[in-house]
Amino acid sequence: MWLAYAVGGVEARAGGDGATATRLWRTGLALCDHFPADDPRRAASLVQLGLGAPDAASAAELFTRAEAAWCETRATWLARLPAGGRARSSTFHLRLGRKHPGGYDHLAQAAHERLCEAGRAAALGNLAGALIALGRHDEAAARLDQALVLRRAGFGHREAGVGSLLRLGADLARFKADGDGAMRLEDAARAIAADPVVYDVVRLRRETGRRYDDLWRLRAAIYLSPIEATAALRPAAPGA
Repeated sequence: MWLAYAVGGVEARAGGDGATATRLWRTGLALCDHFPADDPRRAASLVQLGLGAPDAASAAELFTRAEAAWCETRATWLARLPAGGRARSSTFHLRLGRKHPGGYDHLAQAAHERLCEAGRAAALGNLAGALIALGRHDEAAARLDQALVLRRAGFGHREAGVGSLLRLGADLARFKADGDGAMRLEDAARAIAADPVVYDVVRLRRETGRRYDDLWRLRAAIYLSPIEATAALRPAAPGA
């Protein structure tokens, strides 16, 4: 059910129906009341609702909560992620596991931590966009730099979300009257957009099928946490 509401919201927002997206995502967050407090889907729902917030101040609050939720997921939920099934189809990984008992599990755990941090990058990047709109440019720059490091570590340099973060960086550079910097960031974002690596529900289904385990929950939460390059353009609330 959570997946249906999350995907429906993403599709509605992509189609220009922000009101429907927010309604679906709000229902998805309500479903999270039935999940453990550190379930990554709660963090994803907070990111989603932040995208539909009515103003930059409300968005910043939701993205801040989402970032804290991702930290809780990494601190406690990842530790409960079972080792079984991580190398289900790789002869190479099976041989590696026999040669280095416990070593492959360590490598897999590190990979899951990078995935989790890539999810946190969505909260940080969108938060940077809201902070830009609020005129808090130094804070925005710090969040954006952190988000880029985490996203690249998790998904590589040509991932679509990295391109969105670069476009936010270009917005910030323009606010700081750094035209050359803005142009460089826009060029880098365009290069990614020409041939992006995309993590979305299509990839989720290709990678996990219908195996709804904890690794699926982690990937679903990350792949359905959009980073919006236009977040910096959201108007601030009057008096914010």
